[in-house]
Amino acid sequence: MKKRILSGLLAMVLLLSCLAACSPAADKVTDTPAPTEQVNATPEPTPEPKPCNITVTGAGVPMTQFAQEEIMAAGQDHGVEEAWTVSFDGIDESLSEQAYTVTVSDKTISIKGGDDAGLMYGGLEVAEQIALYGAEGVQETSAAPYVLNRGYILNCPLDMRAPAFNTPSTQAQNNIETMWDIEYWHELFDSMARNRANTFYLKNLNPYPSMVKVEGYEDVALNDVWKSNVPYDDEIMGSMVNVVREEDWENYEVVLEMTIDEKIAFWQEVMAYAKDRGIRFYIRQGNIYTFGEQGKYGITDEVTNEVTTDYFYKSCKTLLETYPDLAGMSIGAGENMGWTNDEGKNLDYEWLFNVYGRAINEMRAENPDREFDLTMECSQDLLDQIDANIIDSAAYSGTHMYSSATPTTANASLKANPDHIFSFTCRNEDVFNMRWGDPDFMRAFVKNMPGQDQLYSVITGSDGYCYAHDYSFVDPVLDGQLYTEKHWYNYFLLFRMMFEPDLSEERIIDVFTHYYDDESMSDVLAEATSTAGKIIPMVNRSYYMENSDYTWFVEGNWSHPSTNGYIDIKSWMRGDTTYVDGQTMSIEEYAIAMANGETPDAQGRMLPTKVSDNLKALAQEVLDLSEQIRTSNPESTDPTFTQREFWGQVEDNEAMAYLGLFYAEKILGAIDIRIFNETEDESYRTSSVEHLEQSAAYFDQYAEIISANYEPQRLARVGDFDVNAIAESVHEDVTIAEEWKPRTIRPSYRPPHKGDYFAESEE
Repeated sequence: MKKRILSGLLAMVLLLSCLAACSPAADKVTDTPAPTEQVNATPEPTPEPKPCNITVTGAGVPMTQFAQEEIMAAGQDHGVEEAWTVSFDGIDESLSEQAYTVTVSDKTISIKGGDDAGLMYGGLEVAEQIALYGAEGVQETSAAPYVLNRGYILNCPLDMRAPAFNTPSTQAQNNIETMWDIEYWHELFDSMARNRANTFYLKNLNPYPSMVKVEGYEDVALNDVWKSNVPYDDEIMGSMVNVVREEDWENYEVVLEMTIDEKIAFWQEVMAYAKDRGIRFYIRQGNIYTFGEQGKYGITDEVTNEVTTDYFYKSCKTLLETYPDLAGMSIGAGENMGWTNDEGKNLDYEWLFNVYGRAINEMRAENPDREFDLTMECSQDLLDQIDANIIDSAAYSGTHMYSSATPTTANASLKANPDHIFSFTCRNEDVFNMRWGDPDFMRAFVKNMPGQDQLYSVITGSDGYCYAHDYSFVDPVLDGQLYTEKHWYNYFLLFRMMFEPDLSEERIIDVFTHYYDDESMSDVLAEATSTAGKIIPMVNRSYYMENSDYTWFVEGNWSHPSTNGYIDIKSWMRGDTTYVDGQTMSIEEYAIAMANGETPDAQGRMLPTKVSDNLKALAQEVLDLSEQIRTSNPESTDPTFTQREFWGQVEDNEAMAYLGLFYAEKILGAIDIRIFNETEDESYRTSSVEHLEQSAAYFDQYAEIISANYEPQRLARVGDFDVNAIAESVHEDVTIAEEWKPRTIRPSYRPPHKGDYFAESEE
């Protein structure tokens, strides 16, 4: 929901205590961190006070009290003149977990829930309806979760000595202090609750030194918070074994003074707050990383080191004892373990059981009533010996969740283990700058998932980016808002549809337009944004580097410099690199068929030329809608925060359109130069050059918009990302085509194997 209405409730609480009335909504500018609050920007218009004649009863627990605050804030925003009562009528045992019903009778809105979370979600539904339609417009409704557990898995860079996979990135370095800011966690969890998200995974290579003080290993515990002053470069990749470098220990700064006892109290407060918002808090760690331990007590990263095993076992046991609100853990044989062969895996599995299985079993023996979830990669005979709710982990859509609305990546695991329950991870390594969302994609994406008999949870996140405060904006007023708020529409769609996938189009549009204060043409902006949201998945249908996050970043046709950097026309013309579910014929297969004078046998697949046509049509529709907005609603010379967001979304849509046109022409250029290679027919070279010239022109337009709105930055998995620098490489595609000499091309180009990629970082 709209930040100005349904977030930042401090002002509301203060006014309630002073005036015994509803609070005015908090100004949206307060959603940004302190540095950007100092920027002189036009404030949101202060509306005339509106009557808010709502009485809320029955809100006796933290979850319903939060919903009560949201109801009152919505009433103040919309105005409620006649007396209304909103009553939380308690638990209805006929309802399922998290389910709710809302009924209306004689100006009384009654809410029942299957549990406290259901009551809260029912209250949040009422708040949303009041904000959109007023109390008199609240309709009776009921809902139950389609996916039982829904949320984020966020890489959290806790310290130079406690890094995450996203540590060697601009955003992670800018957010180390954010990880220790309680207001960040409050804002994040409040936003999650509004979107019906109830699961959070903190992901870190080794969080123990920052979270516990272990008996016998007391000197390992980390006081204060450190940040390296040494820039990161392309030498840090893959396994992350060298993410903490020798020079870091010589050139760092203490960004926060904080004892380990204060850190423990901090995380206890974070987890308690999550619980008060109906959110289950988990920890996901890598193995085995010992940066914070620095070799103390003889600790190393070897599975055969008995001291290492004892230290990690006691760390896990202490973690479980210290944090009673911890709902579970996710453990795997990580990138710094010998998991590339069966012998190494067996050693890893035994180590995982001796550390985590042992600690969990002892905790459960001491606290048999404490429920505990465990997602752990281990042999089945060892898993059977662990007293926890065992959940299998599977990648639902690889590392590129915006590739197919009906991914097949997890199908083999589901079929092989029909009696198991799964947690799906959906990683976004596709796009970080541009804001977008497509209801059609999200609905199909969710409905393709298995039922609750096999699916326990779905979590989304990224290894390449830090989902905290986003400091990528050029505009200093927008700079610093939460990443999850910047991309509010996308996450609203994802989580709300995981709760109720048949959420109506009318409600979606109403929420979208209300977010922008019903700004003129906001309904057209909604249409343009949803249309722009179809472009990235369409690109990924035709070109897809299948084996990880470091080989394919669609937002810039970019990859890590150790693989390609810019992915030029030579790779495109020789690559059988369509999305793994086989929905599209590859450029290579199509071009060879055409060169041989054959009609390409689609076999039910989309042809790459059709992908190009679709991209052009989508892009043109977005540009037409954007022009309609610009013609009918001229941009203010002194915009408010909301108007800045509105026009930022317009420009993101336009950028997405030009990116789609870039790829549409590049696909055609790749086809033609490959046909020329096979036939030596110069007409195809000429056509390829023309397509690539047009492709470069479109990329220039894309780069102009992006560079005007977003700063260049380092991304953790693909290195430096600067669209203006990439644009130079785009123009080199034209030269490649002009100078191309026919040759034998090795078939089915593939990026380096993941194991080779890790090995490169260890040399």
